[in-house]
Amino acid sequence: MSPRLLAFDFIAGCLSVRDDPDTDRILRSSMAAGSLDWDLIIAMADRQNIAPALWAALSKRALAALLPAKARGTLFKQHLLNTFKNKAFKDQAVEIVRQFNAVGIEPVLLKGAVSLFLATFDDPGARVMADLDILVPAQSAQACWEALCAAGYQPIDDKFNVTVDYARHHHLRPLYRPNYYGTVEIHREALPESAARILPTALVWAEAEPVVNPFGVAMKAPSPSHRVLHNLLHSGLINGTYARGAPALRSLHELAAMQAVHGNAIDWKGLAQMLGRSGQGKVLSGSLYLAQRLLGNPLPEGIPGAARAVLHHARIRSQLRWSGLDELVERVCWFSKASICEFYRCGDDFWSVGKSRLRLGMQLIWKRAVGPPLSQRLNKAS
Repeated sequence: MSPRLLAFDFIAGCLSVRDDPDTDRILRSSMAAGSLDWDLIIAMADRQNIAPALWAALSKRALAALLPAKARGTLFKQHLLNTFKNKAFKDQAVEIVRQFNAVGIEPVLLKGAVSLFLATFDDPGARVMADLDILVPAQSAQACWEALCAAGYQPIDDKFNVTVDYARHHHLRPLYRPNYYGTVEIHREALPESAARILPTALVWAEAEPVVNPFGVAMKAPSPSHRVLHNLLHSGLINGTYARGAPALRSLHELAAMQAVHGNAIDWKGLAQMLGRSGQGKVLSGSLYLAQRLLGNPLPEGIPGAARAVLHHARIRSQLRWSGLDELVERVCWFSKASICEFYRCGDDFWSVGKSRLRLGMQLIWKRAVGPPLSQRLNKAS
């Protein structure tokens, strides 16, 4: 088996919700066989933003002691640091929400910020975060942003990402505070325009639920169904993992955790209808099938698109097996309509996209002949 595929299967097996002797036996056998490339496993876990969750899973299964000393030390330190970071993010979120409450605003926490206050994961250090995403009423967003600036936050220097127009973006320019972890994104909309057609911000506000907390602050979280949908849209559609055939383990791990926590509170049929109306039902069926195959999550009934989901799973494994195929798909995706419109800020009509595709092709040819690969510029823009 391909070393990359072997590493991926081991990580997924550790993260699996299957809690039975057979799963632990298979994982122990894999570790004892000496065929695992631990440098590759840790590098893959880092790229997937899942290394702290991997340590938490290994510890829960009583397998951490079987790790080679170097790998054990690396994963332990990553998990410990992430636990401290998440504690700092939580304190920071309370401070920000309290400041917003003082001017009559009860914000909605988004993405990883919700898991800081709702028991989504067994381990508080499992979820990797880079920022706090906080939704406020659109008409109050600028005032909230300025209030944080007055409290010592500073706008990030985004001079290299010239394609982002924050006047039209779904969140304002990210803020950071010296000696604090990560950044803060004040959202006027829950999602970018392409995904907001599926999950409108007004619907998020209408069905948001209060977050009970011991800190005396008033804040909300999206409903369980909207949490799941936001996760799927952000990973599969906005980050493009479905189109690229990327496994997105952090997103799948969070999907599995939310499914375990919220259970019947998730309206799977309603989610299928919302995504189906926009032609994105494949994202839901594909993600749920992956969560079932890789992480052992139960597959909800009545989700259409099973055949396409099976093919999506097979495609992901093929790209893991052959790295050249993965690179080819990545380059093809540069020419997709969504990628072209995002990178060149052009219209989505045939001629605008066509001209921009030609422009990208010429730039690729020129860069290959005289300079570094355009992928560096594309990565900065994303």
